[in-house]
Amino acid sequence: MRLYSLMHCSGAQTPVVLKEGFSWPAFLFGPLWLTWHRAWIEAGIAGGLWLLTFALPPLPSVLAQVALFWLIGLEGAQLRRRALLRKGCTEKAVVTAHDEEEALLHAMAARG
Repeated sequence: MRLYSLMHCSGAQTPVVLKEGFSWPAFLFGPLWLTWHRAWIEAGIAGGLWLLTFALPPLPSVLAQVALFWLIGLEGAQLRRRALLRKGCTEKAVVTAHDEEEALLHAMAARG
């Protein structure tokens, strides 16, 4: 079982479901993953930091890139949550479920 946060955005029929915990896609794709999820500010900062790592010597550059992408993987859900909060969304619930679909069903059942 995993934890999921449900964010409600005005004008949306269904809430946005955020899986808590480490995100492998965020780790593998970093700033591109943030851009895909429309976390523009976070993607810009991560992309800028990634570009700065190329100014380092080869070994420290690779280590800095792995550390940056590991941090994005660890904090991916939180970065998305902050971007959604800036857009006016509100956090409605935190539920335990096996997958996103079940989390959404739990949230809909709780709403009535």
